[in-house]
Amino acid sequence: MSRLQARELGGLTEVLAPRDEWSAPLWLVTHMDLHRTTKVQAFLTFLKERAGQWDDT
Repeated sequence: MSRLQARELGGLTEVLAPRDEWSAPLWLVTHMDLHRTTKVQAFLTFLKERAGQWDDT
């Protein structure tokens, strides 16, 4: 579980700090024909706004 998820749930205690080898890059890929559609652009805007609120700790 990510620290972000744990914070949202509340009431949890971290017993082991995250390790570097547990992390993985995340890619969001769209088909080139769909990239500029309103739905995809709306989702990307939403995701960017929410990601700006995330904290690494």
